[in-house]
Order: sequence, then C-alpha cells, then structure tokens
Amino acid sequence: MKWYKVSLTKDQLANNQANKLVGEFQEIYSEEEEPEEMALFSWNDDTEGRTYYFSPGAVKYVLIILSFYSGSKCDAPSFEEVTLTLGARDAKERLLSRKT
Repeated sequence: MKWYKVSLTKDQLANNQANKLVGEFQEIYSEEEEPEEMALFSWNDDTEGRTYYFSPGAVKYVLIILSFYSGSKCDAPSFEEVTLTLGARDAKERLLSRKT
C-alpha cells in the first residue's frame, strides 16, 4: 500500500479544517482500537499551509477522510521533516526511514 497525503492551505487552516481532519482521524483511530499500523503525520510549510500524511496502514480506515479532503497517493514523508500527529509513540521510528 502507498502513503496518502492531504494538503491544507492557510485559508483552510484558518477555517479550522486541520482540527476537523485530526478530530475525524482520532475518532476512527479510537473506534478501531488504535491499530499500530495507523498513524497520521504532519509537515508545516510556513508559506503554503500544512500537509498531513496517512500511513499505508491507516488508508483502509480513513477512505472517507481522504475522499472529502481530496487526498492523493504519495511517497513516504521524510523522517526529519514530519511530526507524529496521532498514532503509537513509536510509529515514526517504525514506519519511516531515517536518512543516513
């Protein structure tokens, strides 16, 4: 499976779309009893907005979120650039590779 991403503009962030997206993810994450393979990461771009990355194991649970926010397939995000938004504490280390 592939990673997916959703990019939110500064206007969308100002309209509380980030909180809605994360809240929807958190609700599903809790309902599914916090699967280890399910994680949400984020990257802030000071000029453009924020991008959320959905782990391959999260995709099957969050298709409705990806559809609503026009999510698209992507490569895994950079370990160094993203922050774990929601998921198991060790999700970043397990799911992303560090550059060597």
